[in-house]
Amino acid sequence: MSRDSRVDGLPGRKKLLDEVEEGVLHGSTLLLLGPLGIGKTSILRELSVRLRDHGRPCGFSPDTRCLGDITAALASAYPGTDASSLTQRSLRSSLRLAVERQPGALLLDHVTAAGTAMKGFLRSLRGTGLGVVLAADVENRRDHAAARALHLTHMEITVPPLAGSAMATLLNDRLGRCPPPHPMHGDDRRQLLRLAKGNPGRLAVFMELLSEERFWRDGRVSTAPVQGTALELVLQHYLRANTAR
Repeated sequence: MSRDSRVDGLPGRKKLLDEVEEGVLHGSTLLLLGPLGIGKTSILRELSVRLRDHGRPCGFSPDTRCLGDITAALASAYPGTDASSLTQRSLRSSLRLAVERQPGALLLDHVTAAGTAMKGFLRSLRGTGLGVVLAADVENRRDHAAARALHLTHMEITVPPLAGSAMATLLNDRLGRCPPPHPMHGDDRRQLLRLAKGNPGRLAVFMELLSEERFWRDGRVSTAPVQGTALELVLQHYLRANTAR
């Protein structure tokens, strides 16, 4: 399968990626929403590859919590700016001029907060042609309200669950690359896909756990312990991320 039909190993995301890419190329600011593990990071990483293939400068921040994270990401997209000899304020002014000369993209993953200085700088970049994507983990209405309260974006895009066929493809790929200690029966596969609910990250956690014998019983998957442990790991990650808000 070609890269155009897969997004960083994820099938079924081409249409969504095309939509995000179009917005970025038009200099829009987009808010990419979805729960942990739904594939936002994979979409951003594949988008960065596409943009660089087009010759567009692209900065990527894997964990965006403050203005410094944004400045560092933008500086990586415009390496001609001498960051070592400038104050942070002067650096941001120089970066804005670089963006005006050659509009690119800024991809901000795991946005957990936006202070006054961060909002001010992002707003100062509007009208330069820079495309911006902010990805936020949204598990509930409170998260959604917090993301909207940033008041930074032109458009919201929600990353939907993957279709069952795409999830089955992911499962087969994973079984081929990292087979578990026991063959996986058809019933076990269907149960894991049902529990994953179209969330590729959750499916990946399931498969990591199944490399351990303690999650098997008599050659079959012990579904309840796998689900409970996976949800606990996801919850821990979510709570750690939200303590920064």
